[in-house]
Amino acid sequence: MTETHHYFDERDQPLPRWDAVWSKLDAFFGSDTPPHITLRQFSGDGGRFKGQSHTILISETAAGRGLAEIVARESAHLCLYQVTRGASALQPVAERA
Repeated sequence: MTETHHYFDERDQPLPRWDAVWSKLDAFFGSDTPPHITLRQFSGDGGRFKGQSHTILISETAAGRGLAEIVARESAHLCLYQVTRGASALQPVAERA
């Protein structure tokens, strides 16, 4: 039986260490959990997500400093993006207040 992974790096290589995060999201969001999520690094702070491409951008400086929390949070944003058909990403947070 082949293991199914859900997180991949920029070269489309599986990142099995994050499969537990995906399983928890899938238990809550079900079919709105993207089956293939790409993790990429960027220069900056924290994390970002790109809903249409199911991509999470993680700061190059995040390794070891809340990395699991960033992956979980941005993955949840991808799920919410699916649930709302993109509406969750239309308006910047500053405009919602």
